[in-house]
Amino acid sequence: MKIGYARVSSASQSLEIQIDALKKHGCDKIYREKKSGKNMERPEFKRMIEDFREGDVCVATRLDRLSRSLSDLIKTLEVLNQKNVGLKILATDIDTTTAYGKLVFSIIGSIGEFERELAKSRREEGVQKYLENGGVLGRKAKFPEDKQDEIRYLHKQKGISYNQLAERFQCSRMTIYRILKGND
Repeated sequence: MKIGYARVSSASQSLEIQIDALKKHGCDKIYREKKSGKNMERPEFKRMIEDFREGDVCVATRLDRLSRSLSDLIKTLEVLNQKNVGLKILATDIDTTTAYGKLVFSIIGSIGEFERELAKSRREEGVQKYLENGGVLGRKAKFPEDKQDEIRYLHKQKGISYNQLAERFQCSRMTIYRILKGND
């Protein structure tokens, strides 16, 4: 089944040109949306993705109708691939129901995978550099070490309860628990 997707960015724009092109291409169903493509939070787009069945073909007039960012486009292409759904973009030669289209699709997917690996590598390098420069990962302690020592002393030596310590130091009982268990 050919399933079309027509999108414009604002309510004042018209979908008619896209809808006419999708109908001429033989789309059995057309999802219509008047919402920005800057992210994937589009109800009709999500509904279309959920409704796809193996062997369907997603048809759009232009690639930017599906997504405005490369990372979101790659995610969309991965989902279509997992569902064994073809992709046809009317304004270009992208048609994954053909050998050439599958090649283009593979190249785009490879570029996306390469970019994700680069981003992962940059993150890991950044974390390593941060640690080398004395940075500490994790949540910052609620209290300085001397206050934590005081809390431990009051609990162990004076027998003050978790609740009383939390009230006295104006924090949650969980914070006191973490300090006494050595996690803060």
